[in-house]
This record gives sequence, structure tokens and C-alpha cells, in this order.
Amino acid sequence: ASNGVLTLPSIAGLTLLSGTGAGDVTMRFTGSVAAINAALDGLEFLPDLNFNGGAGIALLVDDGGLATAGNVAITVNAVND
Repeated sequence: ASNGVLTLPSIAGLTLLSGTGAGDVTMRFTGSVAAINAALDGLEFLPDLNFNGGAGIALLVDDGGLATAGNVAITVNAVND
């Protein structure tokens, strides 16, 4: 994640290779397709304190034979806090 951190709603069925699954800039994990889908359903992005502008999440999926990568662009709007 750029300009923020990520938290998974659950890490059940995952083996964390890096990160804790909560408040991580980067994390690596393995698991079944069902466990990974469940973990990503409800993924939370929390921007850095007082940040607004462009942020993003970079993803890499590798099943040992095939790999693909992608990016998710996020716009954090300014708020009067």
C-alpha cells in the first residue's frame, strides 16, 4: 500500500509470510483460494494521518506456475477534521 496501511478482516486459513494482517504496508501470505478470497473480502485501507491525494494497492498473485500483478488506485479526499 502506498500512503496508508492494509488490514484483512480475517487471517483464518492463511499462512502469513510477512506482515501481521493488520496495519501493514506490505504483507505476504499463502492459503487456499477460498481462504484468500475470504481474507480479501472486506480488505481495509487506512490512509496515513492527514494524507489526501493519490494512494494505491499493488497486488501480486502467484500460484507457483502462473503469476500476475495489478494495481488498485485510491483517491483519498481531504476532510475538515
